[in-house]
Amino acid sequence: MRIYVSDSLWSKQPPLWSPASFGCSDHIEEYDLIIKNLKSFKKEELELIAVCGGLKFFDLMAEIDFCRITLFDKNICELQAFIRIAEYLEKTDFAQFDGFLSIQNEVLSNPAAFYLPSCVQGKVQLEMGVNCDISNTNFRWTPTETQYELVKQRLKAVNTILYTTFPDLDVGGRKVAVFLPNYVFKPIRVRNSALVIPIYTRKVDNPKLSTTELRNIAISKNKKKEKKLSRNRKR
Repeated sequence: MRIYVSDSLWSKQPPLWSPASFGCSDHIEEYDLIIKNLKSFKKEELELIAVCGGLKFFDLMAEIDFCRITLFDKNICELQAFIRIAEYLEKTDFAQFDGFLSIQNEVLSNPAAFYLPSCVQGKVQLEMGVNCDISNTNFRWTPTETQYELVKQRLKAVNTILYTTFPDLDVGGRKVAVFLPNYVFKPIRVRNSALVIPIYTRKVDNPKLSTTELRNIAISKNKKKEKKLSRNRKR
């Protein structure tokens, strides 16, 4: 795989260089409905463009067989982490899968070896952690064996070029699912697409719960707050 840095991006702002994460607290809004809709398309009709960091797009890959998957991330360390993870999955059977804890621990034990160019390793002291503690299973990718094997197989569809900005792609008249965190508000432009399907996430404490479950928890919390305010007013 190659990491592509566009000239226009570099001239305005170089890619970010910050800690990588091997899991995330992202929740895909209306996940079940999205999967149902995506499954209505044939493989050859559908592509995926996804933010790389956090690996939440693995959930989509475990359900949907895309004809091509293109990844991007402004944080170049996230792209480097994905390359490590892809290599790990290629050589690791499900029985030995540890949720990428071994990779995270390797990075934490020697961050300079992961983050610094080889020409300065051993000459610069570096202390960096990761964005997300995946010892918490809520934030870690925890697939079934079937999901694990499907993702391993479908990684072959990943574009060999990884981008540091939203990729300028011609999708040849196909439909394209675009996976983004909810704080991205820039217009989505994909050349020659029959349909663009935006998929957004938001950060929550329990990302593996359904949207309905999270909504009910929020409603319950609001009711408790209202009761507490009402009691305080009566005093």
